[in-house]
Amino acid sequence: MPTTTRSKSKQTRLDDFVDEDKASLAKSSATAKASKAKVKDETSSPRKQKVDSKSQEKEATKPLAARKRKQPDGEDSSKNPAPKASPPPKKTQQQKISTSGDVTSPPELASEEGDKDNPVLINRAPVLHLWGACVAHCLHPSLAWPTCLAIGSQISTLCAISKGRSIGAIEPADPDKKAQKDEKKRKTADSADQEFDVMGFPMHVKNGELVVQGEAKKGNEGLLVGKFGNEQDYEKAKNAMTDALQGWKGKGDLLDKKAFGMYERFRPSVKSGQRGWGRKGELTVKQIREVVRG
Repeated sequence: MPTTTRSKSKQTRLDDFVDEDKASLAKSSATAKASKAKVKDETSSPRKQKVDSKSQEKEATKPLAARKRKQPDGEDSSKNPAPKASPPPKKTQQQKISTSGDVTSPPELASEEGDKDNPVLINRAPVLHLWGACVAHCLHPSLAWPTCLAIGSQISTLCAISKGRSIGAIEPADPDKKAQKDEKKRKTADSADQEFDVMGFPMHVKNGELVVQGEAKKGNEGLLVGKFGNEQDYEKAKNAMTDALQGWKGKGDLLDKKAFGMYERFRPSVKSGQRGWGRKGELTVKQIREVVRG
């Protein structure tokens, strides 16, 4: 057998070099594509961040109710439901127990019971009208309430005329007419069954009715209620006056002297002079009670 220089190992052929070149080219191409994709991703990242930033700002400007709660990836929303908004507390008028153990009422109940004092916006004349009626009824319980209302109306009228003349809102009395009125007053006093003072004003009663210048004057409670605006405010003021006057029973002479001064202390506050003429002010039940009881 002839001698050969070929080894027994695997022979290298030209096809092997071609395959290696192809594999090397394929690997280089894949590496280049990966590098290009990485560069593209990095260059597009700021834009993506900018878009995300705008999205977050837009989301933040939405109303709270429009925002949706997002669940983390892979988390079941049914296991962690969004917290439900608690319903508004119901308004009740149940009594509450304070830390000291005393039972107190909520503000709504206190207001209905009259403990909370809401001022009444009114001018002075109707207040004096009602106050004069309450004082007359306290001084003379035998008088009917309509007669007491007539007395209060007369007191309010006399005070309004006197005040109007003092500030120039009402013309002075005509001397000729004044003489005629004085004559009528004298005849009224002579024919009256009863004569007494209420808050310093002389009153004459005949047949259970107030008589003014020879004519009977009747009280109109409906008209007075209308001046207070509504029956609730009228009753509130009336009850405060009558309740506070309970402590003055048996002290008629002293009450008659101090009643008008009391009115001046709790009456609605208005500007002095013509600026306050016919104007409205605030009347409070609390002040009525404090002044009269004090």
